[in-house]
Amino acid sequence: MSDTMNRRVWIGRSAVVLLGGVSIGRQWPTFDAIEPELEVRRRPGCSCCEKWVERMRQAGFTVTVSEMPETDRAAYAARLGVPESAMTCHTGVVGGYVIEGHVPPVHVRRLLKDRPDIAGIGVSEMPAGSPGMEVSGRSEPYDVLAFRRDRTTYVFAHENGA
Repeated sequence: MSDTMNRRVWIGRSAVVLLGGVSIGRQWPTFDAIEPELEVRRRPGCSCCEKWVERMRQAGFTVTVSEMPETDRAAYAARLGVPESAMTCHTGVVGGYVIEGHVPPVHVRRLLKDRPDIAGIGVSEMPAGSPGMEVSGRSEPYDVLAFRRDRTTYVFAHENGA
């Protein structure tokens, strides 16, 4: 084999290794492994919103928070497609989806993984035991609702309230 051919083979093999075509026991990160930023708008001074945001951060999400008067926040949620029956005290946006209320991080991750054709998910009201609404010894069952762009809903997940 000529020197030019040897050089080409060496360069080609090196490129394959450097670009990850050959992996020896290592999992290379993909774009999907990078958590998108969760942007949250909430009522001023709402402590349950602060607790929910902290739970999301503990679950690995990067969260930015801004406060807005309730009338502005409700109008913002409505513009994003949240049905009035599902509106609560905070609205988040992540990966192109709306997250309304005290949704557990596991369901946000499932939403981002499965990518259903919906506007978002939410937990209506503020059920005891939901993230940010933990009350010692109290937990109640609740549904995580999916809402379509036409504002119709269906049950995305059910929490039993251990």
